[in-house]
Amino acid sequence: MAAMGVALAHRGPDSEGRFIDNAVPVGFAHRRLAILDLSPSGHQPMTSRSGRYVITYNGELYNFRELASQLGEDGLASDTAVLLGCLERFGVADALPLFNGMFAFAVLDRRDQVVHLVRDRLGEKPLYVGRDRGCVLFASELRSIEAGCGRTFDVDPAAVEELLRFKCIGGDRTIYRGVQKVLPGHHITLDANSGDVVSLRAYWTPPRPFVAGSSPVSIDDLDAVLEESVALRLRSDVPVGALLSGGVDSALVTALAAKHQSHLHTFTAGFSDAHYDERAPARAVASSLGTEHHEFEFAEHDLLGIVTDLPATYDEPFADSSAIPTLALSRFVRPHVKVVLTGDGGDELFGGYPRYRLAPKTWRLARHVPGAFAADRARVIQRALNPFERFSPRFPRSLRERSLGWVAGLLASSSTATSFDEHYRNVRSDTHRPMSLLNRSWRHESTPTPAPTAAGSDSLLATMMRSDLMTYLPDDILVKVDRAAMSVGLETRIPLLDPTVLDLAWRMPRVVGPGEGHTKGALRQLLARHLPGVDVPLEKRGFGVPLASWLRGPLRPWAQELLSPEAVSEIGFLDAQAVTALWVRHQSGKNEQHPLWAVLMLQAWALKRAEVGSRG
Repeated sequence: MAAMGVALAHRGPDSEGRFIDNAVPVGFAHRRLAILDLSPSGHQPMTSRSGRYVITYNGELYNFRELASQLGEDGLASDTAVLLGCLERFGVADALPLFNGMFAFAVLDRRDQVVHLVRDRLGEKPLYVGRDRGCVLFASELRSIEAGCGRTFDVDPAAVEELLRFKCIGGDRTIYRGVQKVLPGHHITLDANSGDVVSLRAYWTPPRPFVAGSSPVSIDDLDAVLEESVALRLRSDVPVGALLSGGVDSALVTALAAKHQSHLHTFTAGFSDAHYDERAPARAVASSLGTEHHEFEFAEHDLLGIVTDLPATYDEPFADSSAIPTLALSRFVRPHVKVVLTGDGGDELFGGYPRYRLAPKTWRLARHVPGAFAADRARVIQRALNPFERFSPRFPRSLRERSLGWVAGLLASSSTATSFDEHYRNVRSDTHRPMSLLNRSWRHESTPTPAPTAAGSDSLLATMMRSDLMTYLPDDILVKVDRAAMSVGLETRIPLLDPTVLDLAWRMPRVVGPGEGHTKGALRQLLARHLPGVDVPLEKRGFGVPLASWLRGPLRPWAQELLSPEAVSEIGFLDAQAVTALWVRHQSGKNEQHPLWAVLMLQAWALKRAEVGSRG
């Protein structure tokens, strides 16, 4: 147990604590990042007043003051103590809907001799569960479970394929057989003596967007709840800053934060490549608000150091390349503040992704392309586009996604799709044929994590947004942010993911919410209200990096070594000939950055795992 706590020291550098129960075989190890109640009274693991409940808890309960008042305990300074008070007053099941926060926690109920494992509604905080030699182990990261076992688990071939397809491993799956994630909004009850599952339930599910007949919502309503959400997330006993990109979401969150905090630090990362640099619009927002603004320029000479740290930071292979600047920015921010607000969630709540316009169009096309001819037709289009593709690495991702070559590959993979859900999974795929990259011994029947359907809604947009909220957001975006920030003891808070904001956003008329003719109409209206005269780009750019050119330039020697036939064959997951062909195509000018990056992150993670295993 002690080793499990040590493995998570980066997530909680301020103090550590342990608890072992004498009556049942349950122990907790905790690492604390002190944000609320910096005194020893906030120390964990914490026991409730009656002694019935013991908790180890990662996260923040934003509405703890309101809940303390409801309990008649206005003097409580710790959100952990308030959470325990709610469990005692209302019971675990009835208390969970009251909590507005981000959290993953384990609670021992000494009276009933059960352990409750709970994860927040949208999965901002991680929680893993594994079994080893009759024991149940749970932790915020895989490394802690491995430390508790003293061994590594077998790799799951389905997870490897999913990584290559989606650049992350989704749902309750992990890279390892025998270790699962607790899904967002879920509550697991375990028998404290045997470890058996007593119950597994979803205590929350997201609403359906744009349901006909729902009560009307106005821009003023959204403005009020979003401002309240930001104010709640500024509650802290340490300074709070804001990450400021060149986009609508972070600009609006920062503007609302500046209304409540007179001295606000803001942070922006930039690149020398103008296609990826958003410092100018971020600077304009910071100047208008009068924040203390800090800019970080990503230098290529620091690139390799960041990239080689990714396998250790993310703990299992993770291939979203925006993890590179996210980790670099987190390291830059941490010496200034301990907590930052982010603008994540705006695309899922307000229809911001370019694929929301692209997917319905390609679905209509895919349904008219016979499966027998789709692959041939795709190859013809692709050959015709080879000269064009040579220049595509210089284009923003949104334009590359619209290239006919990408659409041709999509049509080939979706021509046999039996539902829009299946087609949309292909739209989200970075590699349409991941099995072709795997070593024959690792190939299996493909069973990608299913995307939930927005049942009861005939809107394709609603289907995509709800799917992304339940899969892409927790599996990719929130993983990227949490692991990068917590690797340096930096807490991120996300006002747009407040459940009240979500509920209002999805009850707004489509013409007001996602907007007509451009994305995120409601947020743009609010931004014009709070920051009049300050323009932000209309087109979403994301936190992208010039990965295609980096793989032909500063990262080429590192990548070439990882992708050599000898290295690929030694690790064994991938087909060396297919990987070499992918690498050659990219070096010759065709943009293969996304499947290549997934392959590289898998190879780098496997080498790191082998090194750790040899030391152990």
